[in-house]
Amino acid sequence: MTDNATDKARYSTPASRPIYIRHLDVTDRSDYLLYAALALLPVDGTVLGWYMPFWTPISPWLLMLYTALNWRLIPQVYRRFRTFFLFPLLLVALSSFGWFTVAFHPLPALWSLLGIGGALACLASLGIAVTIKHLDWRQMIRIILIAYWFAFAVGVVQFLSIKLDITFVRDWFSDLMSREYITADSAWGGNRPQFLFAEPSYIGMHLYGVLLPLMWLMRRRDRIYARRLRDLIIVFAAGSIIMGAGVRIILDTGVALVIAIIVDTDFKNHKQARLAWGTFGVMAVAGVAVALLNSRIRAILAQGPLLGVVPEGLRT
Repeated sequence: MTDNATDKARYSTPASRPIYIRHLDVTDRSDYLLYAALALLPVDGTVLGWYMPFWTPISPWLLMLYTALNWRLIPQVYRRFRTFFLFPLLLVALSSFGWFTVAFHPLPALWSLLGIGGALACLASLGIAVTIKHLDWRQMIRIILIAYWFAFAVGVVQFLSIKLDITFVRDWFSDLMSREYITADSAWGGNRPQFLFAEPSYIGMHLYGVLLPLMWLMRRRDRIYARRLRDLIIVFAAGSIIMGAGVRIILDTGVALVIAIIVDTDFKNHKQARLAWGTFGVMAVAGVAVALLNSRIRAILAQGPLLGVVPEGLRT
């Protein structure tokens, strides 16, 4: 029997799977790394992660390790996603012109390659777990939902600690984050909830990079999970704006809200259509109110986009 046939026989029969944790669908101990990576997706700005420019993620390294531990299955993933695995060669070829004509900086080049490697490891990990091992994708969605609801709850705690001036909570999160935005004297613009992100504006990255794509994939596969993702997106987007997480995210989160509503609405259904248009109207009114009440937006309107977004302590 070939390796591919052996792997298929091994991972296609649920009864053959050793279960080490009752409520997790695993085939071997390496699968715990995958679930850990999913649970830590929102954690990209703490001192616990490995530093990369502007963020300190944990999940990419776990996904790389998961892929390495399942190296025997990589050829099967490669055959299916060959184009994606060859794409980095094109990026290196394009970068080579700048390296030879301008300069080659080893460390930035390494960070860039590691970032690309993390993206490929994510693709390979999902291919290994879902396509080959047939792990339950519903468990993966549930873990992601729990992780992002927890991240939002962290943001609420941070917001309350700012408004109620709970010093020990602010100090604890200040020590936890690699680049903190929570304390009043932060050089990056303080008194803003950061969730677990490298900076508040990374909300857009998680909405567009994780939650909205998952909602799009779930819209026909599982309407229940699609709605749960929609609810999370709406709460995260609206909540971050209300809590004043940042000016730059207002447009991102507003568009994410509109997309989430459009994807989940059947406009041929008059009741759903009226509800959607009513929601858009409320969002428009809320947008005007936020623009009038938010001090940073007022600063942009009064001083222009260049000075208005720069904290006073950094202005020269």
